[in-house]
Amino acid sequence: MPVYEYRCKECNGQFEELRAMADMDKEIKCPHCGSEGAMRQISTFGVKSNTSDPPCKTPSCGAG
Repeated sequence: MPVYEYRCKECNGQFEELRAMADMDKEIKCPHCGSEGAMRQISTFGVKSNTSDPPCKTPSCGAG
């Protein structure tokens, strides 16, 4: 399940919540003030790759 970022319209507090994708835009209570006026924020995500693998050196990879 992804982590989504929210901002409360009442107190302007920010928080993160682990939710199913189907629930990402459903109402959620602000943990700071208890209001149900939180809105999901646009955020980026990171991807980790295995950098210990050597680069491909075969013709099928476009090398050569």
